[in-house]
Amino acid sequence: MAKRDYLVEAAKQIRMALDSEVNEDYEAAFSYYKNGVDLLLNGVQLDPNKDRREAVKRKTTQYLKRAEEIFITHLQDNLGKGGSHLGGYSSLRFRPIRHLSSPVEDLEMCKVVGVSDKVLIVQSMVNKETFVVKVRNLYRIKSR
Repeated sequence: MAKRDYLVEAAKQIRMALDSEVNEDYEAAFSYYKNGVDLLLNGVQLDPNKDRREAVKRKTTQYLKRAEEIFITHLQDNLGKGGSHLGGYSSLRFRPIRHLSSPVEDLEMCKVVGVSDKVLIVQSMVNKETFVVKVRNLYRIKSR
């Protein structure tokens, strides 16, 4: 995929997400946001333009937040009721929810590719998978 193609393809997915939201089809909107974010995260890594990379990272964070809002507001309640095929899966990736058993060790092999407020976008340096890490509390460590 050419460097600008990822932006065009991601824009199409985001446009479909917005249209789905207008039509109150929240599962489709969530899925389109997820696809758009995946395209942006994969494409931005190869983009040589620093300013464009920063802009893409900011927009990606906004789309992640919107997808999470849709999930919490419209889809999460269906998880326990069997009313949705989303049951038992995490909100942003449709993957089984995984809790870190040893957070420091698990994150040692990741690099941060984006940050906004309390949301980190990290990528595994081992298998190149991208994850969203939502931080509840941030603490400053004083250096000696």
